[in-house]
Amino acid sequence: MTRMSQQEFERRPDDAFRRVVERRERVVVERDGAPVLVMHPAGEPCAEPARGPQVPWQPSSALGKDLMAIRQRYLDSGGTLLSDEEILEEVRDRRGGYHGSEDAPDIP
Repeated sequence: MTRMSQQEFERRPDDAFRRVVERRERVVVERDGAPVLVMHPAGEPCAEPARGPQVPWQPSSALGKDLMAIRQRYLDSGGTLLSDEEILEEVRDRRGGYHGSEDAPDIP
């Protein structure tokens, strides 16, 4: 694996791409010691192992903070979050309840 700074990557992006494509190396571009871009050779897994404690995402805008507060109040009152399938089911119901036939392809 090759590590390079963001400034180095911006000066010589072709070098990074050549390492990935020709040498089949993983390239990690970092800013202030944190990865900002990870390039993998084709066919290799893209998941990076988690390093250090994971900090939960926090909104930065006033709207985002208000929406997160509303979400938290809902969860505190006993509400539950929907799964992906439950969300799609609700969208289908709100669009008229059409769920397609068994022969039709499944389109959300």
